[in-house]
Amino acid sequence: MFHVEHHKEELLRKHLQWVLSTNKIHNLTAITDEAGAWRLHVLDSLAPLPEIMSASDGPLLDIGSGGGFPGVPLGVMSERETVCLDSVKKKASALGEFLRSDEGYHNIAAQGLRAEELAAIQPDYYAITIARAVAQLNSIVELASPILQIGGVCLCMKAHVTDEEIQAGDNAAEKCGLIRKQIRNYTLQGGDETRCIVEYVKVAQPQVNLPRRTGVAQKRPLS
Repeated sequence: MFHVEHHKEELLRKHLQWVLSTNKIHNLTAITDEAGAWRLHVLDSLAPLPEIMSASDGPLLDIGSGGGFPGVPLGVMSERETVCLDSVKKKASALGEFLRSDEGYHNIAAQGLRAEELAAIQPDYYAITIARAVAQLNSIVELASPILQIGGVCLCMKAHVTDEEIQAGDNAAEKCGLIRKQIRNYTLQGGDETRCIVEYVKVAQPQVNLPRRTGVAQKRPLS
């Protein structure tokens, strides 16, 4: 799949062990065995690495990061400035404390904010946004648009996606200044689970006023 340098693998494993050890407090994952979590969390998080490495220079934002997947593995491997964003402030605070405990994660930070709040602070700032199993495509592109630079990419990691969801995502993307570039299917290493990465590119400023009020993108998504 790809080569992981020894020191980077150590950082990936240290993060995973932290997630598993603090899981009872912060409810970060339903997967409690290390081997299963390595495959289903770490290796799956690294699936978009080709898209990350080929994107324009600039920071990466993981929307709805929770315990730091996929943001921490991607930040470790790509060495990009990376922010793991989660609306649950306690989770973000715990992750941030862990990241500050090791200089190896110096390029990765955590913030406890909603995407709409971050858009007001850092508009048009990020080169990449990524969301893993967070929401429907039309909600994700709306949340990503005001945060992304022109030319920035929005990556959506999905276990499965219907034609209807793709069409709704495309419709919302057009209103938000994005176009769909590709859908890449892949099989999770060590198993037969199929996943896909839907990639959009921001080509213009949105036609609608974004961000809308907090939560509206999920409750009443554009279509």
